[in-house]
Amino acid sequence: MRAEPRNVLILGMNWSGKSYAAGYSAATISRDFVIIVSQSRDPAYLHHLQVSRIRFVRATSAGYSITPELLEETRQDASLQHKRYLYITVGDLTPNQVKDFETQLVQAVKASKNLALIIDEAHLFCDRIHACDELRGFARGARHYGVDLIFVTHRLFDIDVSIRCVLTHLVLFRTVEGRDLDVLARHLDLGARAAAVAQLPRYYYLFINRAYPDAGQVTASRL
Repeated sequence: MRAEPRNVLILGMNWSGKSYAAGYSAATISRDFVIIVSQSRDPAYLHHLQVSRIRFVRATSAGYSITPELLEETRQDASLQHKRYLYITVGDLTPNQVKDFETQLVQAVKASKNLALIIDEAHLFCDRIHACDELRGFARGARHYGVDLIFVTHRLFDIDVSIRCVLTHLVLFRTVEGRDLDVLARHLDLGARAAAVAQLPRYYYLFINRAYPDAGQVTASRL
């Protein structure tokens, strides 16, 4: 049986371990197909993934086309060796182009269903300026399509509040950004426990299931 889809936040400052955790999640998640959206081919992902099973696509101001056909071709076309990953690198898009890209992506994901979508550097795609209405709405209902959403960022405060409020699970590495700690404490139910995030050693993290925000003491784990 497949796990219930989740909206996951992976938060942490640079070199805290968040990118390593995101790459590990991409490799081990139970969905048959994984889409990664990033500004670059991050070695933290490629370290964990079987590169021969990745299809790389570039979305730039020169052009992009993210369609249901592209997703299904990547998943099913024997000539592509049944690739499991679609890795989309995004560069030099204007805010309006980012919104158009996201709209295409959400529509394709809805049509394809039963997959995981990882948005790396999510504060660049999911902030108040760039997040499109389709993405905001999809975050609320992704579970109906069997889609796991994973947002990876070092700037939680910049992510649109409509996306923050539907997060179901938090993977928290060290951050000392005051506004991010305030969001964790006041808006994501951590209360006084948010202060512990600033004290985490490198590669240690807290895992929070927001369905049980007050479930006793949360213990730090190491990658």
